[in-house]
Amino acid sequence: MIMGWMADEYSQIVGSVTPAVITGKPIALGGSLGRNDATARGGYYLVRHLAKELGLPERSRVAIQGFGNAGQFYATLAAADGHLIVAASDSSGAIRSEKGLNAHAMVDGKNAGKSLASMAAELGAEVITPEELLATDCDLLVPAALEDMIHDGNAHTIKAKVLLELANGPVTPGGDKILDSKGIVVLPDILANAGGVTVSYFEWVQNRQGFYL
Repeated sequence: MIMGWMADEYSQIVGSVTPAVITGKPIALGGSLGRNDATARGGYYLVRHLAKELGLPERSRVAIQGFGNAGQFYATLAAADGHLIVAASDSSGAIRSEKGLNAHAMVDGKNAGKSLASMAAELGAEVITPEELLATDCDLLVPAALEDMIHDGNAHTIKAKVLLELANGPVTPGGDKILDSKGIVVLPDILANAGGVTVSYFEWVQNRQGFYL
């Protein structure tokens, strides 16, 4: 909704309706269908396309650092494809279950105002620290929150085969060198989260042309 407010404020400043000034708006204010899950969906399709080349199993174990918009959508997409979400975190902490976490139950709980840690018991999970989440034994680690989360102080603990950068710049240059030395493939943010940029472009074009489906 904040994107809609910003577009409205800009329109008032310039004296004309200018929806193309910003993207990610609600549909009613000139947004584009598919924008909500675009970032996660782009990363999901990237991993799916490269899975065999990367040596990922058909049923990968996935750990998601950051359960906001991108993290939630990635969890539901991956779970629907048969993958196991073995760990996830939000600002309250992290949870883990080797048997897999119910992605839809986590999303429903977050929408109801619950934290992941508070849902641990009902999800059959253990509460762990954010550092332990990064070190989770998994096939795919998805940092989907803040930048610089993986650095030269913790990169050596990562056990994942592949790291998908859904956040902007989640790995520092020092951390990247360590991951490379460990043979961990990093799918960089400029490619991994390009789905959001792509649909933002669609929204901009629709706004400029006044064309909507």
